[in-house]
Amino acid sequence: MAYAAYVRDHPGVSVAEWQGIRARAEAASRAPSFDPASEAEKVFGGIGLATGTTMGDLLSRLGPYKTPELRRIATAVNLPIPQRNPEGGPWSAEALRRYIAENMLRDSSRWRLRSDDGAPEMRLAGQDVAPGHDELHHYWVAGPGLAKWVHSPKPWTTLHALVTEAVRKNGRAVTPEQINNWVSRWFIEVFHYAAGSDKNRVAHGMPPRGHRVGPG
Repeated sequence: MAYAAYVRDHPGVSVAEWQGIRARAEAASRAPSFDPASEAEKVFGGIGLATGTTMGDLLSRLGPYKTPELRRIATAVNLPIPQRNPEGGPWSAEALRRYIAENMLRDSSRWRLRSDDGAPEMRLAGQDVAPGHDELHHYWVAGPGLAKWVHSPKPWTTLHALVTEAVRKNGRAVTPEQINNWVSRWFIEVFHYAAGSDKNRVAHGMPPRGHRVGPG
C-alpha cells in the first residue's frame, strides 16, 4: 500500500511511521512460520523420549532455539514455565533449556505430542495457553495476523474483533477485560502510541482533545 493511500485513512501518520509499519508487516509476511508442536516433536519425539536420552542430548537439541521459541516449545508439550527462573530472575535461554530438559527427562510420557492412535494433537491450534500468551501475541504483532488489521481504518477495533473470534474458536476462558488489555498493549507495540491518544485521534480524522497533539 502506498503512503498516499494509507494516509487517507490515517491522516497525521508521517512517512517514517508508515515505512516502519509497512516494514514490520512485510517482514511478518515473509518470515517462515514457527510451528512449536512440530519443533517440539523434532526435539522430544512424538511418543516420549527414547530410552537412553541424556541431559546432554536434550540440551544439544534445544541449543538452536532462542528464549521466545523455547517458551513456545514448552507450551506445545504442556510444560508450564514459571514467571521467574529458580534464582528469582528473568529466564535466559540457557536456563530455560536446562529447565525444559530436566522436566522432560523427569517425566517425558506426561508431555506426549501424539495420542495413542498417532494423530497429532496440535495443542496450540494457533493460540497460546501459557502465561503471557506469547503465541497469540506473536501471531498478531509479528506473524501472519499483523497484516489482517494493521492497515484497517480502525485498527484497534479490527484487532479486537479478530482476537475475540480467535479466542472464541479456541474455546479459551478469557474475559473481555483480558482481551481489551491484550489488544491495547499490542496496538501500542505496533504503532508506538495508544489507541486512545491524541495522535491516534488525529491519525483517524478526529481533532485532539486539547489545542495540540499530546501523548495521552
